[in-house]
Amino acid sequence: MKRSENVKELLKKIFNYKTTVIVILLMFVAKFLGFIKNIFLAKYYGTSVISDAYQMAISISMIIVGMVLYSYQAFTKGYYISEKYKRENEYTNTFLNFILVILVVIFAIMVVFEKNIIKIFAPGFNSEQITYTINFLIPITIGTIFLVVANILSEYLRCKNSYVISQVAYLTVNIIEIITILIAFYIDCNWLSYGYLLANFIYLVILVFLCIKKNLKYQLVLKKEEIRLFSKILIPIFFSSVITDINSMIDKIFASNSGTGIVSTLSYATNIKTVTLIIAAGFLTVLFPKISKKIVERDFINFKKIIKKSLLIILIIYIPITIFFITFSVNIVKIVYYRGAFDLDSLNKTSICLQMYVIGVTGISIRDLYIKALYCLEKGRFVIGISIISVAINTLLNLMLFRRLGYVGLPLATSLSVWIVIPILIYYYKKNIKELINLRDNS
Repeated sequence: MKRSENVKELLKKIFNYKTTVIVILLMFVAKFLGFIKNIFLAKYYGTSVISDAYQMAISISMIIVGMVLYSYQAFTKGYYISEKYKRENEYTNTFLNFILVILVVIFAIMVVFEKNIIKIFAPGFNSEQITYTINFLIPITIGTIFLVVANILSEYLRCKNSYVISQVAYLTVNIIEIITILIAFYIDCNWLSYGYLLANFIYLVILVFLCIKKNLKYQLVLKKEEIRLFSKILIPIFFSSVITDINSMIDKIFASNSGTGIVSTLSYATNIKTVTLIIAAGFLTVLFPKISKKIVERDFINFKKIIKKSLLIILIIYIPITIFFITFSVNIVKIVYYRGAFDLDSLNKTSICLQMYVIGVTGISIRDLYIKALYCLEKGRFVIGISIISVAINTLLNLMLFRRLGYVGLPLATSLSVWIVIPILIYYYKKNIKELINLRDNS
């Protein structure tokens, strides 16, 4: 009983419950605005050629820029180490400049090989779909680049314990995108991509201002000492992020060969699925800087307790959520999208895809928890290996299930591939944390 109370006291100390709840609520607000955005997109464009092209352009930019999209995850642990030695400003600037160099190279490749890249990722697209995707891709890629830099600055604010203000700043993105979807419908569909660019640019500007207020001063520096500090974590995240995005892209590659509208169908279903993941996202947003700090302090016992308690919370929350969304998928899709160009056929296709995706949401939350734990333990290479295995399993399941179930097999394959790798992640985590605790006790 005493041990249980100690764990509760520890969690209250580690997690600021008030902050966590506010962050989750703000994520719900952001997701609600995202829903409004997707409602307008579904209403005006349904599962049309333009919608397919827009969704595909976003997916391509995410996967190409994806190697650095989640680079902010490598920022945190190094920040606490640099803070300990009073050089966090140099560390932050070096990190930013290093990522900016990579982004410039990626953008140059995108501009030169734009059409070839589209044909690789959307082999089933017809000439009209390819034309729209070409028009959308470069502005959306620039917007994604802004998002990458904004994510790093947002993580800087979280390291400064400014969780709420960084989340508030993100609300501007969906508000601007909603406005530009309306402009796109009444004036020019290219405003879909311009709106994405503009939204992320304004988000970045707001975060720059907030970081300056937190005493971040930009300098054009690339210090070797700081690069060494984050490179051990950053390089595995590069590869892991690319592999993860390839995994999500596989569905769309298959979907591009399934006729007009299927790419959009999967995207609409995915958008609803992500709502179920908001609680885990908010929880892990607050968790990651805290567990990173525990590792820097070599407090492995409390690190282990936090991960164990977090797993229990995820299971308690997500098993009922999964059952609810599977049971009422048609009603949920109907409330969210069923209007305008989004017809009955779109409703039926999207609802069944949602059911298949939701099977994996508990698994995704558990997987993300242990991946973050392993990143903190500097086991990035193992995470890359697991990500490769997950892609291979997803591809194999897609080939098998697509033949039997058609497009319905694609989201089902994605969900099953998540569950298959979880036992490996848990086993490897337990093995490593046990070794670290024993090593510390014997030293």
